[in-house]
Amino acid sequence: MKLIVVFLLLFTGINAQINPAKTESFGKGAVVMYAGSAGISRHFDLSKLQSQNKPFINSPSLVLGADICFNSKASNAYLGIGPFLSTNMAATGSLKNRSYNYGWSDVLLAVRGTHHCTLFVTEKLDVCTGFILGTRVKHFSYDLNNESKASGNYNFAPAFGISVTLKYYVQPNVGFYIDSGVGYGIDKVNVGLCYRFKTKSNI
Repeated sequence: MKLIVVFLLLFTGINAQINPAKTESFGKGAVVMYAGSAGISRHFDLSKLQSQNKPFINSPSLVLGADICFNSKASNAYLGIGPFLSTNMAATGSLKNRSYNYGWSDVLLAVRGTHHCTLFVTEKLDVCTGFILGTRVKHFSYDLNNESKASGNYNFAPAFGISVTLKYYVQPNVGFYIDSGVGYGIDKVNVGLCYRFKTKSNI
């Protein structure tokens, strides 16, 4: 009996050395935060440099979100869910006195569920698909002779679609991501940085 126990202990130790624990970039207990930008073409918008009486200024979209693993493994995949926010602002007006005649904002408030197939989850790589569901809130305001006249005009519209996200970690917890979506009222492409608060190790 003692020989059997010793043999099992030795076998377990040798097996652990041969097959070390696998570190994955997403799994049970993982929380990934990401921040990026959509509307990439707006980064190169030169209209604000043109000498016009009423120049148009449009900011790139700011994207913030999180992906929280709520199921350790289901059907050979990890499942996650988290908030998704995307917003951008635009205005027209005079460059001299910085007093804008028209201004508006566009905000996407949504929740995204993600599906991480374990075949595409490694130590540095995480590829997942997702479903986005939320609403777009658009706000419009204008002023006349520097006196605000209408600032409470809000418009709500549904937003939904599917997405594919690729994350690559250059450090244990820090990486880059690119996200592409197809649907109604969602961003087509956004890129940025991601930060992982906890990792998972499996055998």
